[in-house]
Amino acid sequence: MFAFFDVSGERVGDYTLTKEEIEPVQAGQTSQSFNVSVPVELVRGSYTVSATFYDGETEVGSLESTQPFEVYAPGTLAQSGTLKGLSVNKDLFSPGEKAKLTATFQNDGEILLTALLVTELSRDGQILDLLRGQEIEVNPGEEFVFTEWLDTSEEGDYQVNAYVEYGKKQTEAQQTSFTVSSKAASTDSSFGDAALGFFNSIVGLSVLAIGFILMAMLIILVKRRKKHMPVATISTPPVQTQSSPSALASSIAPPVQVVSSPASGSVSPTNNTRPPQDNAGNSTTGVS
Repeated sequence: MFAFFDVSGERVGDYTLTKEEIEPVQAGQTSQSFNVSVPVELVRGSYTVSATFYDGETEVGSLESTQPFEVYAPGTLAQSGTLKGLSVNKDLFSPGEKAKLTATFQNDGEILLTALLVTELSRDGQILDLLRGQEIEVNPGEEFVFTEWLDTSEEGDYQVNAYVEYGKKQTEAQQTSFTVSSKAASTDSSFGDAALGFFNSIVGLSVLAIGFILMAMLIILVKRRKKHMPVATISTPPVQTQSSPSALASSIAPPVQVVSSPASGSVSPTNNTRPPQDNAGNSTTGVS
């Protein structure tokens, strides 16, 4: 007879096998292994089992499991996942700078997985912290990248050991490492210091002076080209207006009359203009 107990020791089920379901033990054989199917319904959890053997009404032996066994929810055995990669965003950090840890997990199974990242952080071989991330649902065939920010307040060599838990399973662990040192800050500023030293040197100042001179010459040249550049002008023809015949006639020079002189018999052209007169109306033209 089999009896099942939960983790609290409470008996939650039993089942009795008949002798017909057990294979006979051969003469002289001290032990025998066989598989049986026990139709006991157990909910998800951890259990232990005991077996008692009888010969008729007499108990002849008993066995108990030394380790609990797990009962999983339907479909759990179809769960499968892989930790495909583990990395830190760089190898060298300054004290107090946060290190970004990324872990790529893939759901290789056929059902939805609820997964989380478990990270063990050590420094110089001493465990500092055990971090459990947020649970994330990952669909079959999909990848998800877990992110964890690690504290690097003290200098030293850090080691990271991480794996992903999903259901009642977990992936194989992977490792990565990084270093925290005050030299990281000096390394980051080395380029800026080198550039500042260059511009403070004689060569650097000379280069700057030449650059300013070339820029000034370029500005002057552009201004001169703009000054001597021909300016295109557009002329428009005068606007003609229609005039009345009388106005048109008045704008033409007065006609010339031909006057014959009886004394000389010569012909001279004269203008049809009046000679200048004084206030009394007398002509002011002199006669010689």
